[in-house]
Amino acid sequence: MAQERKSEAGGGRIKNMGPKGSQWLESIGIKTREDLERVGSVEAYKRLKESIPGVSILALYAMEAALWDLHWNALPEEIKASLQEQVGHTPPNRAARKGTGTGID
Repeated sequence: MAQERKSEAGGGRIKNMGPKGSQWLESIGIKTREDLERVGSVEAYKRLKESIPGVSILALYAMEAALWDLHWNALPEEIKASLQEQVGHTPPNRAARKGTGTGID
């Protein structure tokens, strides 16, 4: 069964966001899940990056996962890859850190 974003009525705390993350979101005008739905996780992340240097890509995953009503760590890899592409994030090359990845290092 394909996952679909859940749209639940009611405001309140945004899933996956602790006190600091909630404060960051409030600083860009996002106080409820409905606010986040309206703006979208990608746009919210771009706004956070502009106003708070050093915000991690994990913040984007947490916001998107909240819209799917998932724990941020349960967000499927294909969604993470799509989000990374949308914000121009290039993940570190793991093979480069471990050698060439050829198995002969």
